[in-house]
Order: sequence, then C-alpha cells, then structure tokens
Amino acid sequence: MNYSELINHFWQARRATRVSAIEADLYYFLLQESSSRGLVATFEVSNRLICGCLDISEKTLIKVRLGLREKGFISFEGGQRKMPIYTISALKDNCKNFSLAEENEEDITVNNSVISEDNCKNFSLAEENKRKETKETEEVLNNNLSSSTSVSPSSSSLPITPEIGKTQTLPLEIPTNTEVVKQVVAVYLEKCVNMPSIRVITDKRKSAVMARISQHSLATVYEMLTIAGNSEFLNGKNNRGWVADFDWLFKPENFVKVIERKYENNRTNSGTTPTMPTTSVASSNGRVVFSGNYDTNF
Repeated sequence: MNYSELINHFWQARRATRVSAIEADLYYFLLQESSSRGLVATFEVSNRLICGCLDISEKTLIKVRLGLREKGFISFEGGQRKMPIYTISALKDNCKNFSLAEENEEDITVNNSVISEDNCKNFSLAEENKRKETKETEEVLNNNLSSSTSVSPSSSSLPITPEIGKTQTLPLEIPTNTEVVKQVVAVYLEKCVNMPSIRVITDKRKSAVMARISQHSLATVYEMLTIAGNSEFLNGKNNRGWVADFDWLFKPENFVKVIERKYENNRTNSGTTPTMPTTSVASSNGRVVFSGNYDTNF
C-alpha cells in the first residue's frame, strides 16, 4: 500500500468501526511518521512529540492509542522509560501477504522441479523448437527490414509489440487526490461546525488543499482545522461577528497564522486581538464572511 491507499483504507474502516476524532488525529499522525521514514510498518516516536503536535496530554495519548489498538489499527510496545515502538497494522498485514505469496511461489517452483526424465526431454525438445521458431521469425523480420526502409504495422504478418513508454505509463492519481480532499472537507465539517458549510469542491479549493498538504503534511492540515474549530475569534466571537470560512483557512498566509495559534482563545482574550478584515460581506446563512484583504500588522 502507498500513503494514499492507507488513508483510503482507514477512511473505509471508519464506516464500519466507530473512531473518535482524536483517535483519527493520532492515526493520521502515525501514518505521516511512517511515510516520512519510507512507509515502514514499525517505528519509534516519543510521547512528547505526539502530545506537542496534537496538543493533548500524555494521559489522553495513552487512552487514545489503547483504543486504536483494540480496534486493530495499530499495535505498540514500550513504557515510560522506553520510547514506544508503533506498528501500523495495515502495513504489517501487507508485508505478511507479500511473504506468503513468495512462500507459495517457492512451493510451486519446488513442485514443478520434481518431474520425470521423459518430461525433461520433452521440455528440452519444446525449448529447442521454440528457439528455431524465434530464429526463423528474426530472419523474416530482417528480410522485411532490408527490403524496405519502413515497415507499416498493417502490412506486417508479425505481431507488433506495443511501445512500453506508451502502454505502461500509469495514469495520474486524480481520483486519489479527490478522495483526500473529500476527507479534508469532512474533517472541516466535523471540526468547524460554526463556520459556513461548503457544498462544492471546486478545482480552486482542491488545488489549495493539495498545496497545503504538500507544504505542511496531511496531519498538519487536520491539526489546523482542529485549532480553527476551537478558536472563538474565528467562529464569530469578535467585535464584528466575523466568521472565517473554508477558503480563508486554506490561504497560505492564513493557514500559517492558524497553525501558529495566533487565534487561540487565551491569546485573543488577553488583549492581543488580531485586526479585523478590512471588508466583509454577509453570507447566505446570515454570518459575516471575510472577502477582502487581511491586515497582518499585529
């Protein structure tokens, strides 16, 4: 499985198994760690790093990872004095299936090698005939090439081998990117319930989401949405009733401000309130939504 397939696999599993938002955050974080190390199934990562990135306590981390282990998504070893070793179950199972396939292939090879002497002679005779046919085919092809500078595929009696570069080029994984964007939108709707909903995933929105994932990682995108959903300032508790929306959050400069926690409640309530947008318009649901330039002098 590649990184996108692992995300899709987890997303499908969530439909059958109840997974909380914080459990999903931890699983996506562990997937990102695995991906950054070459998609290894087993790896070490400290509790301090996880707690810092997900903004949770160590007690919460212990409870959440136990939940993921009970549901079969991960396994882990280690205690307070030893750095925990995590294993992504989907990657581990994939490695087991690959090893089993190799073992079966070896068994088939051994069984096929146990043949009688007569069968060996028949096999050798068949190989010799095949070589003769190949040689005759090459001679015919050489004669055709020498009699004409170019051979038309329709006039040749020999099968034309497709060009590898054209027939085996894999298509771009556009559907995979679309699924990832749909998952991001689903997390936005789950985390940012007080912000305007979106109904259409436009090409512009898709490009913005994939650009932020490329620059920061998918786990960081989910972290940003969690921070934005918890921010009272971004959800309308300011002197104008302004509410951030999906497009505003995924602008490069706004994404960085949110992930750096410049809109956290303890920051905006302490007197360091960010400057409001210079222009705004009313959305269809009555909220005031930003539509102008943002003043960054704060």
